[in-house]
Amino acid sequence: MADTSSKMQQARSQDEDAARALDELRPDQRADRAERAAERAMEQTEGRVRGKAQRARDKARKAK
Repeated sequence: MADTSSKMQQARSQDEDAARALDELRPDQRADRAERAAERAMEQTEGRVRGKAQRARDKARKAK
C-alpha cells in the first residue's frame, strides 16, 4: 500500500511541476502541452487498468 501512496504522491508532484511550467508558456503552447499531458495520462491509466485486469485473470486461472 505504501508503494501506491508514494506513486500517487510522485504523480501529484509531477502534476504540480507541469502546472508551474505551463504558466510560463504562451497560450498556444499551453494548449498543446496540456493536450499531450492528457493523452499521456490516459495511456498510463489504460496501462494500469489493463495490468490489473490481466493480474485478476491470471489469479482466476490459477484458482481453477
